[in-house]
Amino acid sequence: MTTDIESQSLETHVALCQQRYLTLERRLSSVESKVDRLTEVIESARTYLLKIAIGSLLSIITALAMTVWAIKL
Repeated sequence: MTTDIESQSLETHVALCQQRYLTLERRLSSVESKVDRLTEVIESARTYLLKIAIGSLLSIITALAMTVWAIKL
C-alpha cells in the first residue's frame, strides 16, 4: 500500500505530499475561477434587475402623475 511505503520512506512521503499539494492547488484555483465567474454573473444580474426596478418605478410614477393631471382637468 501507499501508506506502508510512505511510512517507511521519507523521500516517498515528501514526493507524495508534493503531488497532493499540487493537486489541491489546482483544484483550489479551479474553484476560485468558478467563484469569480459566478460573482460576475450575480453582479450582472443585480445591475440588470436594478435597472428594471428603476424603470418600472418611473413608469408607475409617470402613470400616476398623468392620472392625477387628467383628473384635475
